[in-house]
Amino acid sequence: MKFGLWGEEQAVKYLEKERGYKILKRNWFHGFYELDIIAQYGDKIIFIEVKTRRAGPPGTGYYSVDRRKKRAIRKAATAYLMRLRKVPQRSQFDIVEVIAGSEEEKPAIYHYPDVTMASPRNIR
Repeated sequence: MKFGLWGEEQAVKYLEKERGYKILKRNWFHGFYELDIIAQYGDKIIFIEVKTRRAGPPGTGYYSVDRRKKRAIRKAATAYLMRLRKVPQRSQFDIVEVIAGSEEEKPAIYHYPDVTMASPRNIR
């Protein structure tokens, strides 16, 4: 768990410095559902799932966000948006993958912006 929190911190630093995202919330819960990072970029709200890995090729974190996880994120994101006074016109879902052997190592960070949240059967 400690390594995962370290990975989230690395993702936040990357998103702020490299992408210009403004971090609004971290580890926001709606019941059992969690949003790792909620950010804003321009007029968009961005929901970010962070996957931290000790080793392996890029993409393993991306592909670990399966249909069940996406459904949980959609539910939490909807609940978050419903609490806002002014709902933004646009939102998106990103995945950030952080790969490092240890916390002392400089991580490799892979950012997958605007990932589809629809299940394959809903895409036509």
